[in-house]
Amino acid sequence: MGNDYLCPWCRGHLRVNDNIIFSAETKVENGGLILINPTLGDYTIKKHQTFKFEQGEHVNFYCPICHAKLGENEKIQNLAKILMVDEQNNEYEVLFSEIYGEKCTYKIKENEIKAFGEHSSRYLEFLAQYPHVS
Repeated sequence: MGNDYLCPWCRGHLRVNDNIIFSAETKVENGGLILINPTLGDYTIKKHQTFKFEQGEHVNFYCPICHAKLGENEKIQNLAKILMVDEQNNEYEVLFSEIYGEKCTYKIKENEIKAFGEHSSRYLEFLAQYPHVS
């Protein structure tokens, strides 16, 4: 079955089959749906061909159910947050970069941070200062 992913605001389920689904928007208000691989550290995405953004561009992620902005955290800029529930029913915060091409994801539970992606060192020191990111 694998991990389940939830919106931290409405706790709606974001995973459908082999994708986590978000609505997204760029600064120029170019918007659409983005499907992300649910395996942490796999940065494969699917989107409509007309939904374009460039390397280094900031993409805002939203819950497709309640439309909450998932990157709204005063402590951490450029990272969106969702919740992950594993098969043993353990719940984690998952933070991922909203910068297109920046490969960094963090799985957090209490004081434990597990980093994924080749750019994960960019925020790791900062995150260590805030072990309870919520």
